[in-house]
Amino acid sequence: CDEDVQECEDGSYVDRDPTNGCAFRPCPPNNQTLTCTEEGFVCPNGDVVVRDPNNNCEFPDCPQIVCDEDVQECEDGSYVSRDPNNNCQFPSCPPEIIICDDDVKKCDGGIYVSRDPSNNCEFPSCPSEVIFCTQDVKQCSDGSYVSRNPNNGCAFDP
Repeated sequence: CDEDVQECEDGSYVDRDPTNGCAFRPCPPNNQTLTCTEEGFVCPNGDVVVRDPNNNCEFPDCPQIVCDEDVQECEDGSYVSRDPNNNCQFPSCPPEIIICDDDVKKCDGGIYVSRDPSNNCEFPSCPSEVIFCTQDVKQCSDGSYVSRNPNNGCAFDP
């Protein structure tokens, strides 16, 4: 809006209202100028707005933040724009999605492992030998039961 003002009948002045097509704000009613408290409101971008006597001493809207329209290219080829809600900083790029080949590696004992995307698509170490124990159980002196432990050579736990 233009930064000119209009003089009202009571000698006060009103400026233009950007939310109303830049028309002049209305003059105070009944030839009375409101006196507002001098408190201010700090907007998210750090600007301060004060109460408006021509709008019933309400705070005006905070100015809209307009950021530069440049973009930042991320490693994955996507782009991010500046964030007006974060002081026009670039947001973080999305996490990189790593897609590994679908091949698998056969380990001893017939076990297969797939490539690990969190480790540059390397194959993880093969698990140690898998031991299968018989499914029998043993009753303990207290009446409980224990099964065979594959980590203990398939012996019953004490």
